[in-house]
Amino acid sequence: MDALSTFHFLRPWWLLVALPPLALAIVSLMRSKATDPWKSTIAPHLLSHLVTRQSSSRWVTPAVLLAPFGLVLAVAMAGPAYRLSDTPEGPDDTTLLVVVDLSSSMAGRDIGPSRVGRLRLKLRDLIELRRGARTGILAVSGSAHVVMPPTDDVDALIPYVDVLDPKLMPQDGEHFAALAPLANALGQAEHGPTVVLVAADSIPPEGADALAALAALAPDRVSLVGWAVGTEEGRPGEGLPGLDRAGFERLERAGADVVDLSLGGTDLRRIDTLLKRARTASADFDDASLWEDSGYGLAFVFALGVLWWFRRGWVLGRVTTALLALTLSGCSGSEDAWWLDPWLTRDQQGRRLFEAKEYKAAAERFEDPMWKGVAYYTAHDWKRAQEQFGRVDAIDASFNLANAHAQAREIASAIAVYDHVLKRRPTHRAARKNRDYLQDVLDGLQQTTDFDDLKKPSQEPADPTAGQLRKDQLQGPHDKALDTDQQQVDEKTSLSQAESERWMKRVATSPADFLRAKFSIQAARKKRP
Repeated sequence: MDALSTFHFLRPWWLLVALPPLALAIVSLMRSKATDPWKSTIAPHLLSHLVTRQSSSRWVTPAVLLAPFGLVLAVAMAGPAYRLSDTPEGPDDTTLLVVVDLSSSMAGRDIGPSRVGRLRLKLRDLIELRRGARTGILAVSGSAHVVMPPTDDVDALIPYVDVLDPKLMPQDGEHFAALAPLANALGQAEHGPTVVLVAADSIPPEGADALAALAALAPDRVSLVGWAVGTEEGRPGEGLPGLDRAGFERLERAGADVVDLSLGGTDLRRIDTLLKRARTASADFDDASLWEDSGYGLAFVFALGVLWWFRRGWVLGRVTTALLALTLSGCSGSEDAWWLDPWLTRDQQGRRLFEAKEYKAAAERFEDPMWKGVAYYTAHDWKRAQEQFGRVDAIDASFNLANAHAQAREIASAIAVYDHVLKRRPTHRAARKNRDYLQDVLDGLQQTTDFDDLKKPSQEPADPTAGQLRKDQLQGPHDKALDTDQQQVDEKTSLSQAESERWMKRVATSPADFLRAKFSIQAARKKRP
């Protein structure tokens, strides 16, 4: 049903290609049903012996069979699509906010090693499954806190996931109502759809209503998923209650999906499906670069149909063979490839050339400036790469622009652009690493070189391989930018500079100690009049 709801055609006007074969088939059938002109001149008892064509043969003619196979060809050319592409043209911009219940009941051992212990293992697998996508973690018990704001840095998330435990929280409870404003602030700061995944063994009614209201504020951008943790029985002998489904049922009535934590990977696969559904629902149907063209699979059906036209006596063999060769033809590096335009977009043609390592030809074929810049960069054409990256107002484009300046030995310009990237995203690790390296290079050059000369591009035609920075020195445009933006989500829960310095001095390197001190200070501040 999800596929049907998102099914559409990338190039719907190509469906008109099916009309001529359909019209030809209708005319052919109508003519075959018309009164035979020989009946008026030949006696009926003789006509049956003179006519050899069977009445059923009118359905197996080139003109009639051309209609269904023409329809298959038209649908394939129209570009049927129902799922998003996994290529860099369609990155996963879905943000997952994981809400972890850290009330005392989550330490229960009705599932091993404990409810929260099993959840930690599941969260590690889920974060790894979403590598490259943004994930944030929130914790709730008697108070609600942001453990880690959304980031795509898996290495930054895992240490905090591993220490999640009820002992971190200042007080016990299930204050889910206080969680909604934090999740709302984090979600509003994101550009793509947001999925709030609530992992708990019990959700109080007021908390379920607050979460449902959060999703209702922006139903086209925010979706809610419950993750039920624990067994139905619990451990009565130890005073551990079983899983309380009342809150989850309340969420379901509000339109949320509920998934039970399982021993295998069933729950993770279901959550991944829900995340993909949220991403698909928010995608732009008119942006062909985001969707996977499923029409290529119909080429095999069309190829099987072509076999009919090689039957003896049929006259469309050569024409069909030419059309099939055109359909299945590959992308050429020739500039005179206009005949590919009906079949592949310019960016698709460029992508195929890029994968064939024909980078200059790919750069000329691409229309997307980001891909165009990457192709020029890979072809060591730093100037043109700079022009293309400069056309895109995005952090990744600015990072690539700085790399292109660095490769062109415009060190001062590269440092200036890296500074711009770090100003917009202070925790961009790759930019910080490259900038520090180039600053060391610049400091060494300043001993014998005029600083102003470094700002000017070299007027000499440079050797494309001379002076290039090694891959271990400079992280290039294909490296995934590490986004660990720390966003201030709630002024009431933020710390003053004096408080930050005080607890930073007390906190050891352990993430658990860090979170325990942070949550304690935030909870104490909320209690102030």
